[in-house]
Amino acid sequence: MMKDVPHLPGVTSLTIRDSTLNERALMTGVTCLLARCNSLRYFQLNMTSPIMDSTIAAGNQASIISLPHLTEVEISGFRGRKCEARLMERLHASATALNKITLRFDWLFTVESSREERINSLPLIPFSEVGKWAAASGDFETFMWRPCVNKTEFCGERKQM
Repeated sequence: MMKDVPHLPGVTSLTIRDSTLNERALMTGVTCLLARCNSLRYFQLNMTSPIMDSTIAAGNQASIISLPHLTEVEISGFRGRKCEARLMERLHASATALNKITLRFDWLFTVESSREERINSLPLIPFSEVGKWAAASGDFETFMWRPCVNKTEFCGERKQM
């Protein structure tokens, strides 16, 4: 079905509301859509359903999508699962101009987890090496990542919150 989606060079902003229940469907669907939108500047993913981690590989996970104009990513419903971390790593590798990521934790996850658990759920590699995470809200439900401003700024350590 995704092979029927044409190349979409005019799309600069894309919002996906995911309602799938498995990693394979999420990774395959999002990757296929992103690969067709190489002029994308803003990408938002709203994960509305609990995603079950799957041991089934979803295509070639090592491939990089060309997203040279993507500067901002916003993800809602984040829970720090392996499939979410893999998606974040792929976006980071594909978007050389990326300068802002906003992660909003899933409401139930924020109720069930401590502040430290949420901080420890933030994607580390490669994000902590080239930028910093900071709490964007006092309740630690939303976090923002920004790249390091210059090479003298140390990015290899998680900022204490």
